[in-house]
Amino acid sequence: PDGPEAITMELVDGPFRSLHGRWSVEAIRDPAGAELGSRVTLAMRFELANALTATLLEPLFGVRSFF
Repeated sequence: PDGPEAITMELVDGPFRSLHGRWSVEAIRDPAGAELGSRVTLAMRFELANALTATLLEPLFGVRSFF
């Protein structure tokens, strides 16, 4: 395919108040259009349910926008 393929994740159950993620797979091509490989990226946004855990761990993760 020419465009990126994606898998979207949503929270079902666990230690998060919210969790959204997206795996994207995009072909890497040379100037002639031949496929050289793939670029795989993961973007996530989450909020921990436990306030103490959130206070300790959330500063370790940079704030980034995605989707």
